[in-house]
Amino acid sequence: MANLIANAVSHTFNNGQSWVLDTWSGSFSPHTITTITGPSGCGKSTLLHCLGGLLTPTRGDVLLHGDALYRRTPTQRADAINQHIGFVFQRASLLPELSVWDNIAIKYRLRNATEPSAMIDHWLTVFQLSDFRDASPATLSGGQGHRVAFIRALLNAPTVLLCDEPTGNLDDANTACLLDAIQTIRTETPCAVVIATHDVRIAQIGDATVDLTPYPQQFGYLVQ
Repeated sequence: MANLIANAVSHTFNNGQSWVLDTWSGSFSPHTITTITGPSGCGKSTLLHCLGGLLTPTRGDVLLHGDALYRRTPTQRADAINQHIGFVFQRASLLPELSVWDNIAIKYRLRNATEPSAMIDHWLTVFQLSDFRDASPATLSGGQGHRVAFIRALLNAPTVLLCDEPTGNLDDANTACLLDAIQTIRTETPCAVVIATHDVRIAQIGDATVDLTPYPQQFGYLVQ
């Protein structure tokens, strides 16, 4: 069964004058990587936000483990997102006054809960950051900071991981490290990984690609 399903999702801006998504449907299964590609402004981030419960579609719905995400109350939807969905945005947004470890574990600290130390250590190893657990974000490169954001997103053991341009400003070495880690996520977790990207290197590791390049009367071809 797919972790996430989009049913005829459409979204408009400017009071319905500008269509960004038009009746897009697709599904995302465990242990898969799907890339969303297309030129700037074609709706990659919009689709990602609709899939993640952050932007209500103009029409259509999103099923998270079989339940309609946008038919829930805001509180129920927030609970479902917190339980099942991890996000990696274009900016890492680390808190500069906290160490790498504390940035990763912050949601547990805020709830006065015990952080999953073994899980944090494991992902620090996978993302080649074990030597930086006590480091300040100010001492990290952009690529290292982005890897910290990935670990933070994985800490609630999500079944859907949504990533917006994760390699946008990374050099080849950091990109290679991140691609290896993403493939480990696909293997070791039940995640459906969905990545909006311009980067052909990411598209090469995907199991499927959603091409949002605009065509007359049609949006969002799914290319296997």
